[in-house]
Amino acid sequence: MSMLFEARSYFLSKVVVFKDSLFSYLIKTNSGKSLESAIRGWLPKELENANVVEYSTNFTVPSYFGCLGVVLVTNLQSKEFYLMEIVAYLPLQTPDILKDLRREDLLSIRGNGKGERKHFERVYDYTTYNDLGNPDKDDDLGRPVLGGHERPYPRRCRTGRLPTNTATFSNEDTPFTCFTEIDKLHNYGVLVKHNEDQKDVFEKLLLSSLIKKAINAGEGLFKYSIPAIISRDRFSWLRDNEFARQALAGVNPVNIENLKEFLILSKLDPAIYGPPELLITKELIDQELE
Repeated sequence: MSMLFEARSYFLSKVVVFKDSLFSYLIKTNSGKSLESAIRGWLPKELENANVVEYSTNFTVPSYFGCLGVVLVTNLQSKEFYLMEIVAYLPLQTPDILKDLRREDLLSIRGNGKGERKHFERVYDYTTYNDLGNPDKDDDLGRPVLGGHERPYPRRCRTGRLPTNTATFSNEDTPFTCFTEIDKLHNYGVLVKHNEDQKDVFEKLLLSSLIKKAINAGEGLFKYSIPAIISRDRFSWLRDNEFARQALAGVNPVNIENLKEFLILSKLDPAIYGPPELLITKELIDQELE
């Protein structure tokens, strides 16, 4: 004798293809799992809520199957759907019937750390940016690898994409051989060349009129402005105090001064920037001091 179960699934978005499996509360072996029952393109039942779609399917199980414990719904589409009636359990509170299913689910979404990462995998191991360029297509599209020993930052989560067949950079690609060549960018400039195809591309970009005029000039001289720190003293950035100042200031160095008076008063125009008294109080500073 067999029993007929009708499993109804409610979704917040329409899913045409999925399949269900029943699990009994009395699972001790694989006998507690029913065969899969698939729904393929069935018409959903009309409900009052237009955002809810109902599908139904039938299962035939033996009489010793036991009480219905779990309905396992597998989505065969790439789009997500949302079940309206669901019970969530903490790991320590997971019923025995769900422990194997939960373990299989964690293994599937964790990945094995090999091959290309799937969109559903929860991967937290880091790797390098090794696919920023495409030197297999064109040598000019080569880009350095970021996140390795030479360039440790930035890094990203593992993707597992295959590396390019062509070396990203060769020794001939090194733009500067000494600091004197860097100084030439400020003193003499660099000659800019481009062909007609590149000119058409630049014309379509949303660039300022000044940049477009420089591009339309054809072959011209591009000269970098001298950084303020070098304009005052060419070797100042080699000294320890300047190195420390830039290390504290970050990638956008500003003027750092020793605090001599407290409360702190801003030197900016109050008419533009508001009251000169800063909101940094002694209490806030004491909280940050070790």
